[in-house]
Amino acid sequence: MRQISSSTTFEIAPGETVPMMIAHSTRVSVQGAPIWVTRSNDVEDYWLVPGRSLRLRRGERLWLSVEGEGHARVAFVASGDYSIQIVDTYSYRLRGRIAIRSNLYGPLRAVYPTAAELSADPTLAVKLFGLTPEGLVMIDVHASDIQ
Repeated sequence: MRQISSSTTFEIAPGETVPMMIAHSTRVSVQGAPIWVTRSNDVEDYWLVPGRSLRLRRGERLWLSVEGEGHARVAFVASGDYSIQIVDTYSYRLRGRIAIRSNLYGPLRAVYPTAAELSADPTLAVKLFGLTPEGLVMIDVHASDIQ
């Protein structure tokens, strides 16, 4: 059984079932083909299509299998390290990391900067909005933050 304790990416072949144990709270994302996720202590199975993700709990066991004929690329991005990881969603290559003061929870919202914001700062690539225990935060992501 594979143990997931940090960020990792791997492929699942058609017909293969991959058992694993989650060491730290994390999130599973999928690219390529849809996958079935069976979780310990959960009566539901989850079907994740490419581009979707599922939050996983520390200590739970998973069984992943691909749906269809194609290979699925699965990425786990660990949470709770006071940073936002910028990940290429096609190849799951880490493109950058932005340090933050408090851990975020829930989904991030990304918006393109307005024309006025771009005229004031042409290096601004995107604005992120998220929640911390202290409240709503806005994070400016500049072109130099993305490798």
